[in-house]
Amino acid sequence: MQRVFFKEKAIKVTKGFFLNHFSKREDNASYENQKNEIDLWKNDLHELCYHSLSQSIKSDDDSFSDFENFEPPYLDIPTWIDHGYQPYNFSLYKNFNKEDAYFESVLIKKNITILWNYIDCGTATRGVINQLNGSHFTLSSFLKGNKNLSFIKRMQLMIKNIIFHYYATQDIILKYKSLAQNFKNIIYKKQIMLVFKLVSNFISISKPILAVFLGWNKHKNTPFKYAKYSPIFFKHRIAEKEFYIFQTLEMVDFKKSLSKENIDLLLQEKGLFIAHTYFSVPMNYHQGKMFATTSKIDQEVAANFNYLSENIKNNNIWNPTISELIGYMKNFENSILDINPEGTILVKSSANLLFRTVD
Repeated sequence: MQRVFFKEKAIKVTKGFFLNHFSKREDNASYENQKNEIDLWKNDLHELCYHSLSQSIKSDDDSFSDFENFEPPYLDIPTWIDHGYQPYNFSLYKNFNKEDAYFESVLIKKNITILWNYIDCGTATRGVINQLNGSHFTLSSFLKGNKNLSFIKRMQLMIKNIIFHYYATQDIILKYKSLAQNFKNIIYKKQIMLVFKLVSNFISISKPILAVFLGWNKHKNTPFKYAKYSPIFFKHRIAEKEFYIFQTLEMVDFKKSLSKENIDLLLQEKGLFIAHTYFSVPMNYHQGKMFATTSKIDQEVAANFNYLSENIKNNNIWNPTISELIGYMKNFENSILDINPEGTILVKSSANLLFRTVD
């Protein structure tokens, strides 16, 4: 249904898929079990990319064996997106004493050249959509875009944004995840001894969160850590070879994120976004989901996609896949810029890139 919907709207996506069917979830999809359906996505000109290799985690030895020995199902899958906490993930392999040269050699062998950086620059909402505009990604902008929510829900989302996007340090993120996991283990598994670790983590992350609220005027308009310089994609050398890394915008609420107002704002700013999203996310607490029921797409969301589709068909918006976008934008490496005596930046050679002059 999802695939048919996008075909009707002439919208392309970069779709992550699990190669192997190793999952605790009965409704999990994989190339191993749903090859025919995944082939249809490819036939509809969507880009397929690895979402690690399986939904659930095997032992460390089995995980790395899978990583080293898997056979690409198609010749043209250059993009890899980490999933969860797989040991061989781009964001985790060093934690398992694996050398850069080892990781790089496997990627080269599998013809993988594009990687996701794992951390989103922010979360889309009303007025937050353009990854080229750092002012979209502030606590103030996010709060304004969610002013219709209840106070409790706004505070929940604000705390998550402070941790994952404003600070965005490994230390505070790990402590937050540990706090959440310990809480679940205490409540559902009755592991009472974890209460001391829970209190310790709670105190540790409460201090920086309180610092933001107590100094709100100082912090509210500061661009998020990974949005400050608009790093949509960049080169990264793992061992000897350079790979392209891309950054995404978390998108959960399609009613707000892809509203007509947001699409118009994107057009007005001549902006760009790469949405990190799950179109069929099943969580009840998520608002603005694509599916109203398991068999019906929400009408307001459908209207938003209609408006997006119209702009794509009218060539107001370019809708490339990840590899298409990077394939075009890497021409920037061959462009030549200069500065005249008055200090104006000039384009001496555009390398066939479209460009505009900004005052």
